[in-house]
Amino acid sequence: RMQDAQLALYSGVRIRVRAEGRGRHWDAGQFLSRLTTCLVLLTLPRRLIMTLCTLFLGHLSTIYRQAIYDKFDLKDAIAGMSARLLVWNASFVDLVDKELAGGIQGISKSRMHERLKALLNTRHSELDEGEIRRLCQFTYEAMMALDTVNLDSMSLVQDNFNDVTEELGLPSLATFSPNKTSKTEVDPGRNRFTMSHAEGGLDLVNSDRFSCACTSNENLNFD
Repeated sequence: RMQDAQLALYSGVRIRVRAEGRGRHWDAGQFLSRLTTCLVLLTLPRRLIMTLCTLFLGHLSTIYRQAIYDKFDLKDAIAGMSARLLVWNASFVDLVDKELAGGIQGISKSRMHERLKALLNTRHSELDEGEIRRLCQFTYEAMMALDTVNLDSMSLVQDNFNDVTEELGLPSLATFSPNKTSKTEVDPGRNRFTMSHAEGGLDLVNSDRFSCACTSNENLNFD
């Protein structure tokens, strides 16, 4: 019956709850993946510019390719190195001023100072006499310290022994090479040996040391 019916009227907001959600956490794998992607994408403009400069600018691209990429040919490198060795050996022969017993030729420190002084004669504003002398001394010691194949098999052991004696403050010692009749005086701290000959034990820059100094920037060597 109508008098028994009830009408309920509600007003407001109806809320429905569902079992779902979102949480945050640190994912190292995803971070590395995105970082790698970014790094790869960042290299694309550089590669594009590199391709444009080296391929599509005509003769200018040829110049860029020669400046960017080093062309290496083993045959040309060996031929060039050998030719330069011949030229440097000819220069060494012109600079030789001393000859020790046994036919060993070399360049003395006085000869090196003479030629460096003549070479730098027009640069008095940059280098005075004392600076030229110190430059000659440094260059001479650097050449004498070069490792060459002319030393015997015990040279490395003797060099290390020299360093130890110098660190301990011990006096210079003398050793004898079994394959040489001349006495070898150990020169501590300078990584070389002085052969005591009748001419006063001169320290000379021999052909091998001179060639090693001239070829220090070569891409190839015979070692």
